[in-house]
Amino acid sequence: MKRKEDSEIVKKFMKEDKEKVAKGIKKPYFLKQSAIKQLVDEKRRKTLESKGQLDKTDAKKDRKKMSKERRFMPTSRRTTYE
Repeated sequence: MKRKEDSEIVKKFMKEDKEKVAKGIKKPYFLKQSAIKQLVDEKRRKTLESKGQLDKTDAKKDRKKMSKERRFMPTSRRTTYE
């Protein structure tokens, strides 16, 4: 599913870019992976916001991140021996 969204976004961008290049407005440009991820994230956030689930998913993501941080935190205090 994720790859399908990525390819749809890239196709849409490339189509618009080809039209602009044909008109002579700009030079060809190829999207970086980070830019693709940003566009996918923006699209996902818009759909979640329209459904009213954006706060819920953000809270879930925060809980997941916090548990991950807790897991890698040392359980006992480290001391320095002099």
